[in-house]
Amino acid sequence: MVSRDGLARRLGLAVAVLVVALVAVLVIGSVLVAAGVIDVGAPRVTSMNTSWGQVTDDATEIETRVSVENPNPVGVPGVLDVRYRASMNDVVLAEGHKSGVGFGSGRSTLAIDATMQNDRIPAWWVTHVNGGERSELAIAGTVSGPFGVSRTLNDTRTIETDLLSGFVSSDRRTISMNGRDLLVLSNQSARWGEATAERTPIQFSAGVENRHEYPVTLDGVRYVVTMNEVTVGEGVTSEGFRVAPNETKRIAFAVALSTPRMADWWASHVRNDGRTNLSVSMYGVVDRDGERKRVPVSLFDTGVRFETDLLGTGTTTATSIENSDPAGMTYERPSIERFDRRWGDVSDAITEIRSTLVLENPNTGAMADLLELSVGERVTINGVEVAADETDVGSLDPGTTEIGHAVEMDNDAVPQWWAEHVNNGERSTVVVDPSVTADVGFTTFDVAVDDRESTVETDVLSGLTAGDARPLTLDGQRVGTIREVRAEWGTATSDRTPVELTVRIENTAPVAITVSDLGYDVRMNDVVVGDGTTATEHRIPAGETREVTFTIHLDSQSMDEWWVTHVRNDERTLVEYDATASVSARGRSKRIQVISTTTTVETDFLGAAGGTPRALVGDVFRPTPAATPFSAE
Repeated sequence: MVSRDGLARRLGLAVAVLVVALVAVLVIGSVLVAAGVIDVGAPRVTSMNTSWGQVTDDATEIETRVSVENPNPVGVPGVLDVRYRASMNDVVLAEGHKSGVGFGSGRSTLAIDATMQNDRIPAWWVTHVNGGERSELAIAGTVSGPFGVSRTLNDTRTIETDLLSGFVSSDRRTISMNGRDLLVLSNQSARWGEATAERTPIQFSAGVENRHEYPVTLDGVRYVVTMNEVTVGEGVTSEGFRVAPNETKRIAFAVALSTPRMADWWASHVRNDGRTNLSVSMYGVVDRDGERKRVPVSLFDTGVRFETDLLGTGTTTATSIENSDPAGMTYERPSIERFDRRWGDVSDAITEIRSTLVLENPNTGAMADLLELSVGERVTINGVEVAADETDVGSLDPGTTEIGHAVEMDNDAVPQWWAEHVNNGERSTVVVDPSVTADVGFTTFDVAVDDRESTVETDVLSGLTAGDARPLTLDGQRVGTIREVRAEWGTATSDRTPVELTVRIENTAPVAITVSDLGYDVRMNDVVVGDGTTATEHRIPAGETREVTFTIHLDSQSMDEWWVTHVRNDERTLVEYDATASVSARGRSKRIQVISTTTTVETDFLGAAGGTPRALVGDVFRPTPAATPFSAE
């Protein structure tokens, strides 16, 4: 790794290689000294000054002024012929030829100009890159005069650069957005590919660590390399990458500089008094709606200003600069202003939950155009998942937007959560877990939205509980009294729900009575959820009070049918119980009404009303006519 100053010096050296003015100075000075062989020690060069002349898109003029002091009273006639050539890696950069060179007595100024064709620079550039940034500079000059007087000067030197060292770093660089760390780049490297007359490829690679809770994905990398606002390289790489959360991997992507554009940069460098601003920017792109769009992820963004004095002191200086577009875009999280839920369409198979989401999007411009939203919802009742779905909303306009979302609840799940509801003492926990994510092209961000948890309590068995006395008659004669009725749930399953029905009966007859064959019919919003007859028989001796127990069963599989009616009826259910039993004494038997009651149950499963679910109990027993005491005869 080299320092930034070391990089600047190498860049300056590379530029110096391109500047044949330096070559001209070396050659001309040697040539004029060589000319002194005519009279060594007589005329002498007192100074040389070389500067840039006119610069066009095609050529760069080099103006050299040489001051000669001739102490002789007789001048040197214009009989000298000066020729010189400078080449790099056998690519001729500049040639000069001036005939009739001479000077008078005393102080004289010789003007020797040369022209460098800018289009020769790309050819040399290819050889320099493919040669490992190494060039051989060859200078050849000849001074010839009358009578066969001639002198030849040859000079060769090696020029080495390390232009990519500025892209190599073992430092760790964190890419963040609005204070949130996304990626950490480390161990960055770069290497040349095989340069051609059209393009000069560079392969970049780096280790990347994803510190975000979602994957980071790019479909490619757009790069721009400019030198004095001359774009010497731009394009989109075909390589993309995907890094999972907490994953670290090495990524690589290739960029290409335009070899011919190096000639344009050179002209800009000379016109700018030997100063160049070098800017390298790389940022991510994603495929969105059939086109590639930029995302606010800057993978590499560096600027250097280097300045050369190649025709003077030959020194270079470099300072860091900030690029004009370091990040491109910023992202602000949208916020949820309101999230309401209500029941939608209900069929035998599904129950729709409709949500209305009011969202505030503070993003504008390019980010707003890139932003897409996804809304999901998961609903559980007593831990049983009854609904789950996710909807892509698509692009999101700036400002306030109202979004509709629907998720379908599978009615087949009702028997399972119903069993959990009963086993939990007719108590259910309903959790609506929404998720809202904003897709910004290369990754997603969560949008804060609260879960909603509500507790639903019912008292479906309240209609079977009564403490009021009720006469028990047989053929118009009173045989006993029903003192109390109690009901308790057994252990429910998704197939059936048992109810233990306990009836306390006082036998007021002078003989034993038998109560058996309890028949029952249980309806919820006219849906038959329980229907059958028990085979249990209970004998109550004369004058005694006994508690007799019957087990009835509700069909849990019928609860999905009931659920549809419950939702359609605004979560209101009328529960109806009817039970009869066979009562016999002294050979006489008759079915009598044991229970006839109604209960209204109201719920608020979505927690929209904010009220407390309630059960309204109706009459437990229907009125019965008065009866006379049972005769012992």
